[in-house]
Amino acid sequence: MAHQAWQAEGTPPVYSGVVLGTTRFIGITLRLEDPSGSIIRRFICSAYHPCRGSSAELTEWHDTLADLLASAPPGTTTFCGADTNAALGVRTSSTGDVLGPYGDRQRGERRRDVLDVYCQAGLC
Repeated sequence: MAHQAWQAEGTPPVYSGVVLGTTRFIGITLRLEDPSGSIIRRFICSAYHPCRGSSAELTEWHDTLADLLASAPPGTTTFCGADTNAALGVRTSSTGDVLGPYGDRQRGERRRDVLDVYCQAGLC
């Protein structure tokens, strides 16, 4: 079904290209039909954040990711899974629903930069 929904949308996958030695992002847009016959468009993506890098390299990645998330076609809802390689902590009032209530409560120094990218993309 997902393959058919992607073909129905007719758009090519979105890739990041090589950033810090590997491809770190892929996204596809799906065109689905709900039970009432209305068209629903979803941008499904996956991001793999670097484990390490200089401040400039990490900033470059975050800028690239922000651009890629912004490239979702108008009228779509974005769903993004990510290996952030950062200690994000758990949900607080300032993080909205982007984090769950369970998990490691530790918050690393890269936390804010990572969450900022997703929140600016409207995913918080």
